[in-house]
Parts: sequence; structure tokens; C-alpha cells
Amino acid sequence: MTIRRILFPIAIVMVTLSFLSCYWFSALGEGELSLTFPEELAKGDYDYFGRVYLLADGNRFALTGTTEYVEAPLSELTPTTVVVDGIPVGPEYTALISVVQQQPGGWFRTVGWGQSLEPFEIITGDILSVPVSFQDGPDFYPVEPLMGKNIADIESDGNIIYAADAKNVYYYFYSEVLSAFTNPSYWSTHPIPSDQTINSLTIGVYTAWVGGPSTQLWVNTDKGILPFDGETFDPPLTVSLGSVSIMDSVMGDSTFPPYQLYFRRNEGIGGAYVSDAIRTDPSQWDWVNLDTDRTLDMTFGIFGGAAFATTGGAFRVAEDLLLDSPPTLTEHRSAISGPSPIHSIRIFDNDGAEELYVGTENGAFLNPAHDGLEEYFKEPGTGGYPIRRISFEEDYSNWRAYLSDAYIFVVDNIGGLVGKYPFVSGFPGRINSIGWAYDGGQYAYLFVAADEGLVYKRFWVGGI
Repeated sequence: MTIRRILFPIAIVMVTLSFLSCYWFSALGEGELSLTFPEELAKGDYDYFGRVYLLADGNRFALTGTTEYVEAPLSELTPTTVVVDGIPVGPEYTALISVVQQQPGGWFRTVGWGQSLEPFEIITGDILSVPVSFQDGPDFYPVEPLMGKNIADIESDGNIIYAADAKNVYYYFYSEVLSAFTNPSYWSTHPIPSDQTINSLTIGVYTAWVGGPSTQLWVNTDKGILPFDGETFDPPLTVSLGSVSIMDSVMGDSTFPPYQLYFRRNEGIGGAYVSDAIRTDPSQWDWVNLDTDRTLDMTFGIFGGAAFATTGGAFRVAEDLLLDSPPTLTEHRSAISGPSPIHSIRIFDNDGAEELYVGTENGAFLNPAHDGLEEYFKEPGTGGYPIRRISFEEDYSNWRAYLSDAYIFVVDNIGGLVGKYPFVSGFPGRINSIGWAYDGGQYAYLFVAADEGLVYKRFWVGGI
């Protein structure tokens, strides 16, 4: 095997001979993939592992009963071969590889990754040579104080970063240098009440504030919405709703009362209309709680109301839903049609005009007018991929990120594709959420919350 280095801003290793080989066995209708990791990839302290993943027709393909990869410990003395067998003939495959280093805390640091340069198929009687690019170093870097934890969500609010696992909120406040989040001394840990489990985080409003509006973290749990003031948890906002597992919540564009609060649960939506007279006493709030198909995502409208994506279709509701007694979804929902089934949805405020962004089964799309005309424009690079999440950097750049099952796509504010990042490029496990933070100067940070930790990538976005 021959390796040559290509001079780019980051070190690239290109495998130019048969790094991957696929063999077809006619009796089984299955193939075998063999990949050899050179010994020089196992360098330094701790244990190194080589992992092999497959995408089948763009989707992650389970290679064992418990994992989506096959791995082997790497040797510093001899090449290590990883064999993947039982691969069905038929789909179009992409091979992805990673080299990871086990850390003292038990988590794994990505030290290199690669993917096949072109998709390939396993064909009768062929032995196929597939070139694979390999990059030293990750694209996304670990936030080490939170590695090894199942991070459910990530949010930022000004110069605060919040993260959460099932039982704790992690709080980071920065005054000068945002990137100090890699230092554990800058993070504080806040356990939630022991009888609750965190589903997600929301930046909401401190409804009891007397002198004016103030943002506040809302912790969406299996018992309701729990406000957090940076030190302690207040009584739940949903006390009059009862114990309901809130998957996510948003607040309509209400700087001052009355407030419109919306939530989604697994198979339902709801909300509350909070007037100035009762805003300090959640026990007086009247909540709407309606059944729907399984919910996937939600967003608020810049002129009030909210939009929801469900397995039965996407739709929008206005504040009338919260004021009607009793309300019915049939009366108040307005369908949103997309180019293909909608999985994720965001309404963006473009200088007072609403823009609708949808993540569909076949990519991400923008409807710039959002005026009832179903005129959608595809976001670059995303075609053919189901888009599960959409995240905007709204403090300065208006850059956006789209999460699919296998890649994150980053698009700048003029609609150019900045990067397409496979999950092997530094993501720790299965991704739960993505979110942005702006440093107040020239850089924005994209965070990826996953079931093995939190990682980030810095992007130059201009600015001050």
C-alpha cells in the first residue's frame, strides 16, 4: 500500500492503491469488505482502534447487532486488517473509516478519518478496488469536560452556553474568550430534581421579571417545563398542565406580555397564552393539550403562532388556538406542504420578513416568501439526504447547519455550501442535537451534542 501526503491547510493522507476491497459470494448474495490500517496510524500513548462504517444508499448501515461499525485495535508494529462481512448485494455503498484513541475517562478521541472517494456497488464476480481519502486530525474537537456523557441538547444565550444530559444542566459563562469552554473549571453542574429526566433545552423568557424582559433557560423534562436561573430550578411553568413529558418548547415572538408558549410531546402539541395579569403565577395559566401524529420538530413564528412537523404532515397554528375554548386542531391548523415529507422546520426572521426552511426526506429547502406560494429552493449539497435538524446562528452571521443521519451540512448567509462533514470526522456517537454560539467578534462555533459527549468546530464568519 502506498500513501502520499497532499499539502492542504490540514494534513491529508491519500490512499492510492487498494485500501478497500469488496468480494461477492454468489452463493450468499453478500459481500465482504477488507480494510488495512497502516501501523503508523497507531502512535503515541493509549490504545488506538480502527473503525469501519458503511452507508447504504446514503443511510447508516448496522454492521453488528450492537454497533454500526466493526473495529479492531491497531498495532504500532504491523498493519491491522478489519474485515466486514455479510454485506448485501444491491445498495450503493460509501465506506467511512475513523481512527480513535481511547482516553483515560473511557471516551474516544478522533485522531483521523476518511471515506471512499466515490460510492461503489458489490458486483457479481468482481474484486473491486476503492480509493479512500484519509485525513489526519478531526474536523470537530472535543469539549473535554463533557466527553463521555450523553449530551441531550445544547443552547447558547448571549455569552452563556448550556448543555444537558438526562439528569444535569451544564452551565458555561464566558466574558472574553469563548473557547475557554475546553477548561473544566469554567463549567458548573446543576442536577435537576431526581424524579425528572431531561429531554431538551429551550431559551425562553423569565415571565416573572418586573423591570423588563429577560431570557431564561427552560429545561424540557418528562414532567414538564422547568425554568433555570443559572443557579437553581424554579417551579415548573407547566404546574397547571400536570405531569406531561415535554419533548421541546418554544415561545412566540413576544418581548413583553402577553406571551405565547408552545410545546410538543411525542404525540401531541399544546401551549398557553399568558397575559400580564397572570405571568408571575403559572398555576393560573390555561394550557391547551391536543393529540397529533408523532411530532418531529417545531418552531415559532416571528408574528406569533408556531409551526410543527409531524409524521402526518407539517402545519402551522396561530395564537387563536390558545384562546379558543375548547380548541380543536382541525379548526386552527394550516397545512404546510413541502417538496417531500418534512422532518424538521424553522421560521427565520429576515429583517421582519418570514423565511421558511424545511428539512425533508430529500434534502433541505428554503421558501423565501413564505406567503402561501410553495416555491422552494434546495439548499446546496443536501439533496438525497433526510434532514432531521436545522440550526441557525442568529446572533450575527445567519449561517445555518443541517443534520442528516450521516452528515452535517453548513451553509453560509449567501447560500454557499461551506462544508459537508461526515459523522466520522469527530462526532462522538449518535447525534442528539446541534447548536451555534457567536463569540462577539469574527467566529461562530457549531456544537454537536451526541450520546458520547459534546464537540465543536469554529467557523470564520467575518464580524467585528
